[in-house]
Amino acid sequence: MQIQAAQTMSFSNTASESTVVLKATQPYTGIRLSFEHVVTSTGELTALGNGIIDGIETLIVDVPEYGSNSRRVDLDTHTVAMLPTICCLGQAGSGDNMSGTSVNPATGSDAVAGYAYFDIPVNKLNLDEDTRITIKAASSAAANTLNVNFSFLQSPMKKYFYRAYNVSAGTDSHKQWFPSDAVTCGIASGTTDGTPVAGTIFNARDGDNLSQVTLNGEQNTTFSNPDLLSADLDQAVTGAGSQGLFAALDTYSMLIGFPKSVGPYIQYDRVDSVGLLILGVMHDG
Repeated sequence: MQIQAAQTMSFSNTASESTVVLKATQPYTGIRLSFEHVVTSTGELTALGNGIIDGIETLIVDVPEYGSNSRRVDLDTHTVAMLPTICCLGQAGSGDNMSGTSVNPATGSDAVAGYAYFDIPVNKLNLDEDTRITIKAASSAAANTLNVNFSFLQSPMKKYFYRAYNVSAGTDSHKQWFPSDAVTCGIASGTTDGTPVAGTIFNARDGDNLSQVTLNGEQNTTFSNPDLLSADLDQAVTGAGSQGLFAALDTYSMLIGFPKSVGPYIQYDRVDSVGLLILGVMHDG
């Protein structure tokens, strides 16, 4: 079931930040953010760059009752490229994953030019404290407007929150630690060639980009051939969708059968100085 919220947002071609406080009369599992990029004079949809996420600079979903982990999603200009993947991973199962967003999670492209939706898991615990969503965004031109509508979802969703990291090129090795106040349930990552944008989120597959990936430095989770991890994201996200969606891209994930742990680290040894997008899939524990 989907219930429309009263609040909306609207952005001009000058980037600005807005916050909405979403009040609900009954519990909900997720929030759908629907973006429309329209020509103001006609109301017609029009493409925004390579896709809607090109226009989003920051996105924060804050659910106060989760305490120190209240920011269920916290994305900046770089890590917003992971938003479609977040929406897919938050669904109840592989049969629903590809319906979690209208945006291609591998490329960031819109299925319909000028329109995109994103279903974000919230799993509201009570109605005493309201969810707050902060977005900084812009349309593509003075004649255009980027509008955002919100609705509450009551379909089953996983009880995850997410921590996303952007690692610039320039070092041969990178160790990423994850929060110690939550349980890490999985990791998804991919190499980039600079600022990831819609249409070019990840690099094309290149076996020379990474020489080793290790979780906690343990033998059972150390891969000197990181390509072994390339299928994991496909299996988790597109099990009922497009087979091989990520196969041609430099993506590496530990999602299926992940050894859940508190405060782990993952280390990437890079032969080429490429950028990295890293997503931690977290549970409050």
